Amino acid sequence: MASHQFLDEATEFCAERGWGEPSFVASGNFKSTFRVDAAGELVALKLVDPHKISAERTEREIRALESCSHQHICRLAETGVHRFGGREMHFLVEEYLGGGTLTGRSRQYVGNDSKLRKLLGGLTSALTHLEPLNLVHRDIKPDNVMFRDEGDEPVLVDFGLVRVLGDTSLTGTWATQGPGTPLYSAPEQLHNDKHLIDGRADQFSMALVLGELYFGKHPFDAGGSTRSIVERMASRRLPADWFISAVNGHFLEPTLKMLKSWPVGRYRSPEAVRTAFEF
Repeated sequence: MASHQFLDEATEFCAERGWGEPSFVASGNFKSTFRVDAAGELVALKLVDPHKISAERTEREIRALESCSHQHICRLAETGVHRFGGREMHFLVEEYLGGGTLTGRSRQYVGNDSKLRKLLGGLTSALTHLEPLNLVHRDIKPDNVMFRDEGDEPVLVDFGLVRVLGDTSLTGTWATQGPGTPLYSAPEQLHNDKHLIDGRADQFSMALVLGELYFGKHPFDAGGSTRSIVERMASRRLPADWFISAVNGHFLEPTLKMLKSWPVGRYRSPEAVRTAFEF
């Protein structure tokens, strides 16, 4: 529905700039993405649905992306507010990532040590860049990891739920669950424990992604439903027994520490994670 709704707006935006016709790519929870030929360069045009996310959160995402400059984080080329008819919408023009998402490549990582190590190295490098900027992505998942081409270099995308440590929270204290995708959220996100959320929440999410990719199964999947997986994490239980057995003595063993229920039990920094994996 959102793709049809925003295609007219994207077409108008591109026509005003003399760009090519937009081609719909995907719709997320808050944005619709289009591939556009911008005077000979392919870019990703993202239009933000003003009815689904606040302007404050979008502006925070933009500031976060503007502060980043790293090969494993998507590049923001331009942003602003554009008037379509009687309403205003935020837009973001980002580099176009033609290699697809990690979700689309997931089968390539099952049991593949070398590919998983390369993914781990890239994501950990991105988190190392975010740490001194006081940025917590809060939505690391296969859909939010993309590739620039057919290579294996990962690029972290979609900072729509970014947390800026030290800034006023945009989520009400009354909310029983904080922002994030439940299947890939740390317990402190699931409980909206704002005072516990820092870069170690992203560490937890990354470990979930790594484990799920390698084994083809969520680390907290003990044979139940998706809801039971989330409940297991929210209740601060250990990962499933099969996962603990599988990674003991394996190069993925450090994920057990990354998946500790409380942040204090995890690695202190992304750099410490890199050291644990002997990068």
